[in-house]
Amino acid sequence: MNTESDQKKTVDSIGHGPARYRRYDIEEIEEATNNFSPSLKIGEGGYGPVYRCELDHTPVAVKVLKPDAAQGRSQFQQEVMIICNC
Repeated sequence: MNTESDQKKTVDSIGHGPARYRRYDIEEIEEATNNFSPSLKIGEGGYGPVYRCELDHTPVAVKVLKPDAAQGRSQFQQEVMIICNC
């Protein structure tokens, strides 16, 4: 059972602990998205499609940057920086 105290500890540890992440290669992402299957597509952003999948037993959204999305590239990079807390 998650108490308010447990939730606060979790939130606090996210922002203050050492960054822990794993980098996935394209083959792992292709496998997780079933080669970017239309059945796993959950949306379309300004810079490309978004797919749902699981990586390391964790539900994730995979955003794909279209090669011709000039403005989308900076927005995409900005989101990456926010997510990774860089």
